[in-house]
Amino acid sequence: MYICAQIAGGFVAALMVYAQYQQTAREVLLLLESVGKAEINFTPAGPAGALAIFIRPGVSLGLTFLNETMCTIFIAVLVFSVLDPSNFFVSFGGAPFIIGLVSPTVFPRECQ
Repeated sequence: MYICAQIAGGFVAALMVYAQYQQTAREVLLLLESVGKAEINFTPAGPAGALAIFIRPGVSLGLTFLNETMCTIFIAVLVFSVLDPSNFFVSFGGAPFIIGLVSPTVFPRECQ
């Protein structure tokens, strides 16, 4: 249930952000088309780059998948080890603080 709730929450959040910036994105796309640069729309330099992280051209999809997999494994190990009831080093009330403290300091921008 938790995984389904996280996925559904991600989709709802993405839809809300898209609805909020839909008009601005269309205006930017029309501007890009008028100057002949519509191909950069779905790149880090285009307007869609503000809503998602795109792989740069030439980067291996296999290495990108490996990076995302390793980051997900590390986050899962961190969360499950902090929330383990037999872990007496971290109290249950301190778990959100530890997870929030470790995540941005350990992971590069690509893992978040």
